[in-house]
Amino acid sequence: MKKIVKSIVVTELVRFVNINIFKSISHSNTTDLEYSLIFVIKKNETESIKKLNNSFDKVILLNSKFWGNKFNKEMIEFLKDGDKLSNHKYFKNTYYLKLSSKVKPDLVDKDLNPILDLNEFNDGCYGRVSMTMYPFKMQDEFGITYELKNIQNLK
Repeated sequence: MKKIVKSIVVTELVRFVNINIFKSISHSNTTDLEYSLIFVIKKNETESIKKLNNSFDKVILLNSKFWGNKFNKEMIEFLKDGDKLSNHKYFKNTYYLKLSSKVKPDLVDKDLNPILDLNEFNDGCYGRVSMTMYPFKMQDEFGITYELKNIQNLK
């Protein structure tokens, strides 16, 4: 089996929605628990988007041997287009990405102090998020997984 190369990415300022990090949820088809959130980034934040896309490309390049010659980058939609969703106010003119983890992520404020009050972090807050990106291969499916790591709430 080929070695997997992971890449840790920290976003610039993004907005958080669909936050589920205080209590894990289980999915109907599995007993696995999951913490998750979606981050959205305005389409005019070109430097931030470029940084994220470069990280995505780096993971693909570093893992080309893992997938062999069957992998095609065009098969993966990395940052999803928020304008293709319903008229939800947080997604208009944005790209978005859902992150999840089986391990509860750390949540800190602007001074890196832990946030314990559930009322201090909710949909619409802005901050940074760190994630680990790495490849997967299951039978004939290939792709990249995005694992939620840490969250910094800034405003």
